[in-house]
Amino acid sequence: MSDYITLDSPNVPILRHGENNTIPYGVFIKSPGEPITLPDSELASFKSRDMYLPNFSIREVEGIFSRDVVLKNLRSEGADLPGSCLLMKADVKTYLKGSSQFIATKQSSQNFKFDPNNEYRHHIAANSELHYVHVSYAPEYLDSFLPQNEPWADWVREKIAKKERVFGKEYQPLSLAQLRAIQTLTDCPLVGSLGVMMVETSVTQIILLQLHALFGEEYKMTDKSPTHRRDQELAHALKQYLRDNYLEDHSIAGLARQFATNGNKLMSVFRAVEGKSIFEYISDLRMQHAVHLLQDKDVKVLQIARTLGYKNPNHFSTAFKRIYGVVPTEFRYKPTY
Repeated sequence: MSDYITLDSPNVPILRHGENNTIPYGVFIKSPGEPITLPDSELASFKSRDMYLPNFSIREVEGIFSRDVVLKNLRSEGADLPGSCLLMKADVKTYLKGSSQFIATKQSSQNFKFDPNNEYRHHIAANSELHYVHVSYAPEYLDSFLPQNEPWADWVREKIAKKERVFGKEYQPLSLAQLRAIQTLTDCPLVGSLGVMMVETSVTQIILLQLHALFGEEYKMTDKSPTHRRDQELAHALKQYLRDNYLEDHSIAGLARQFATNGNKLMSVFRAVEGKSIFEYISDLRMQHAVHLLQDKDVKVLQIARTLGYKNPNHFSTAFKRIYGVVPTEFRYKPTY
């Protein structure tokens, strides 16, 4: 018997006007079928719901698998719709065709996917919680609001027009603005045409923030000199290291030893490439982790403060409010079910 189960995971279809007049626009309904076809009813425990609008569809899934699972498109063709995957809880490793290297998710993270040649497989660890929102949208809809004066936007357009694979090199953390927009999607306070408008605005905001976070950085710097490329590679390597170790105690001297350079160069290169200091970046990662932990109302603020390295919870609350405008007790991500 295989160590994992392979399951079909196609995009949620987009319903055009008149295709199915029994399905309402802009409200969540129970998925018309299981989001994946399960060979064993005890393999997973999950629930899903779908929302349809003229230019995009949304699926929210929450559950857990009892076995290791691989999600992929089992059809002969790939997925012809671009999509944004927004993961609140997940332990997923994404493999590209022909590669043994994987792209790992982080909690409260995201990626963009366009898979016309059926080149992905997503491995989900057994007994890990899975909660995600996936938005599928028409290419012409995406093209309608992509900025016209951004090189990264032109690159995305060109790749989709040529039906070439587009996928972020790493999962990016969800921003606070995106988390609030997701909350609007899953629990919209308005109904009818106003609700549809509010959902569509939220989707547009989520996609633009996602695409810029994933692809905009590659085009931020135009200097292609060897020295500049080395600096970018150093900053990127440090950024990756910090994303994997942001809860540890760090010093500039220790990081400089880790990357075989001197502290002043490391600090100046990182600020030049990333636009912020090393410790500002670490603080951002820790606060993003705090937002994720605050989604669980059973986790006390004192525990979160200690996890982030604060001996005094009041100092944590002050730092959190400085970034998000509210203290941690006032900000809790509402569950969607």
